[in-house]
Amino acid sequence: FKDTYKALKAMGSADRDPHDGTLLRYINPATGGYTYPTMSCEIQLFNAKESTKSHRHTSSALYHVVKGQGRTKVGDNHLDWRKGDTFTVPLWQWHAHENVSNDEAILFSLSDRPVMEALQLYREESGN
Repeated sequence: FKDTYKALKAMGSADRDPHDGTLLRYINPATGGYTYPTMSCEIQLFNAKESTKSHRHTSSALYHVVKGQGRTKVGDNHLDWRKGDTFTVPLWQWHAHENVSNDEAILFSLSDRPVMEALQLYREESGN
């Protein structure tokens, strides 16, 4: 995690994604592609009080809270989370993350995006 955290902190504001904050995707060193043929692993950092824009995609994601606390709007509901919690965002659901604390928050995620891309079913749509 030390190397991952250092890499996240080294990323600048130009690297920030409006939907995912500072996002770092783990890669398979042998292939240069996704972590596994069927799974993508990512980690994202949110600054204090940061909120992201809403979006949806045709992949499902499982999130684990590494640091901080916040909430994720999924559809019309909110999922409150803090360090140690795990939650999911089903495919094609509008969602946005919000760090509610005065410190940074970090989420690790696993998604089935590689499968959806391989089947040519992956789509993404930005909200407001």
